[in-house]
Order: sequence, then C-alpha cells, then structure tokens
Amino acid sequence: MLVHASTVFSRSSTTILNHISQLAGQYSRHHLLFSLSPNVDASELSQLVQNLTTFSSNVVGCLSAPASVGTVSCSLAIFDGNCVPFRSTIPGVPSPQVGRWHSFRKKDKDTPSFEEEHGEGVDWTHVWSKRTSTLELPDTLQDLQRDSVDALIYFSDAAPEGLRSSFHTNFPAASKLGLVPTSTPFITGRPVTLFQNQRIWDSGAVGIALTNAKNVRCMLDYHGLVSLSSVMTVTETEGNLVNTLDRQNPTQLLLSAIREHNLAVTSLKTEEEFYLMTEDTQIAYTITAGDPSRGTISLNTDQGPDIGSRVRFYHRPKSSSGRKLTFEAPRATMFKFMVADDSVSVQSDAILDGVFFSASENGFLYQQHAACTIPGATATLEIE
Repeated sequence: MLVHASTVFSRSSTTILNHISQLAGQYSRHHLLFSLSPNVDASELSQLVQNLTTFSSNVVGCLSAPASVGTVSCSLAIFDGNCVPFRSTIPGVPSPQVGRWHSFRKKDKDTPSFEEEHGEGVDWTHVWSKRTSTLELPDTLQDLQRDSVDALIYFSDAAPEGLRSSFHTNFPAASKLGLVPTSTPFITGRPVTLFQNQRIWDSGAVGIALTNAKNVRCMLDYHGLVSLSSVMTVTETEGNLVNTLDRQNPTQLLLSAIREHNLAVTSLKTEEEFYLMTEDTQIAYTITAGDPSRGTISLNTDQGPDIGSRVRFYHRPKSSSGRKLTFEAPRATMFKFMVADDSVSVQSDAILDGVFFSASENGFLYQQHAACTIPGATATLEIE
C-alpha cells in the first residue's frame, strides 16, 4: 500500500535533505522509490544519494532530469508490505533506425549478444517472438500470481524491450509506467544511473510491483500537438515502417496535409516534429523519415501500429514551447513521468504532496509500448 508520495522542487539541496530526513524518521521500515535530478555540486549530490539509498533497507531509484533549468527535483514514494521491489537484467532487443535493425545494448559477459547466439542477418522479429514466450521475470516477482499485480512502476536503461514484453506476458492486467532515466556519462560515468539499496547499476532496470492497489488509472497527455489530418487506416506495415495508409502513399499524404495547413516545410528532413497517433490507444509515434517516391514512413519505435489501426497525423508547432508546469491538488496519488523539455518551468521551492514527478530526455514507457520521447509529453498513473 502506498503511504506517502511527494516531490520537492528547490534551488537548494538543503531543503531536499531536510525533507528526506523528516520522512526517514517516520518510515525507515518501509519501501522507498525515488528519483533525483543531479544538477547540484558533486559533494551535494553525494550527500543526497547517501541519504536516499540508506533511507531504509528496501530502496530503488534513479537519477532523472531536472524539471526545469536551475531547479533541483527529488521525488519520493513510500510503500508498506504490499510492494515488491525488483531488479531486472532481462536483455533488450536491437532498436530500429529507419527500418534497419541494429544492436542497442552493449555486450557484456553476463548477457550473450543476439549476434553471438543467432548469427548475422537474423530475422529479429522471429527471434524475439520466440524469446518473449519464455522470458523469465525478475527474481523477486516470480512467485507473484498473474492477477495479483495491479501496477508496475520502474526505471529502465535504454533497452527495455525484454522487460516490457515480460510484464505484458506475465501481468497483462497491471498498469505499467516506466522511465528511461537521464543520461549520466559526464556525472557518474554511467549511461544511466540506477540504485538498489546501496548498489549502483548502469544497465537493466529497478522498480516496484504493487499489489492490492485501488482504482489504478493511466493516462497520456501530449501537450501542444495539433492534428493535421482526418482519420486514416493503416493498410500495410513492416516493423517500424508504415508502407500504406488507406492503401495510399503515406509520405505524400503527410506532405499534402502539411501544405493544407500552410506549414513552411518542403521535406521531412527538417527540425519540425511530426507524429502518427492511434485513435484508440492514443499512442503517438515520432515520424523519423519519409520517402515521397516509395511512400514509406519510418517511426521511432520497435513496432508500429497494427494493420487496421485508425490513425491521424499530428504536428508539434514551435509555439507549443514555453509553458509553466502546474500541479492541481490531486484527487489521488499521482505518478507523473514527463519527457524533459527545456522550455518548461516549474515553481521552485515547493513541496508537492501526493505527487511523484520525474522527467527524462530519454522518455517514458507507457504500458507495453516503446519509449515516448516527444518533448513535454506526460504519462500519469493514479492510485487512490
């Protein structure tokens, strides 16, 4: 059961240290989930991490991006016994890049590479479909019943596909919310920084599984996106490629929509941001490339929308930048993960009760879907 959640925005680490110390005095026997932005001096960061990782004997957390420039942010969620912390080393899969599969996670001696196991030129879709059917859960989750988990909240490295698939297979009814933490090679010397008690990890994932959680709800918000088209049907796809929409050339359809809205764009190789969003799930995919002659558009995901999906084109105008992030008094405890956006500002020197807020430029993971990296987008999980 969730017993406390709060987020501190401050220009000073002292305020955050005081908040942590106050909570540790009350909840030292509980489980702690935390995120912390590292935009402080090294000595201050070390002290903050020390206080967080020794908060109790069951702690998981990560380093996240600042909510806004000049503001340090720290979020804490405290749980009683109806919470199971976990650490995962389930490997990810090669990531698509303009229709081409390539290895994303670095090789190490504990995780055999897919190339070593299956050879070059392998059909990755076929291999992954075979592997996902036998994926194991993290050790501490293996004894949980399929319908006993209500929510999974976690922090993962940039190759979360294996864990996502495992969660989707083993706990299909659970609400799932993840964050790919901020990149930290120049801060801690690690690509990402994950914590499990007093151990530090640079790969895999850490998180918590919640049982007996009441009225769990999930929602998405893409701030500032503007619809460019009417609803279309996906009629041909291949992995992260959409080959036809309404049996027509999707790149030409997008360019036509751009012209109709008088956008000063002559090709998709610009700084403008365009997306394809499904009508039913509201999942938005970033369009990374398009070929007017062949028609294919490439999406920034490992698997695009299914054939038959109803979709629209969207655009993120430059005018959508620059906003102040506000938090109304939550009707329920709120876990909110946001794709970091430099134009966003928050109220500094504030403590938000009932809110666990984290941001990262590397995106969030919503349900079983690939990471969303649309700046300013948020995913929210509410628990009453």
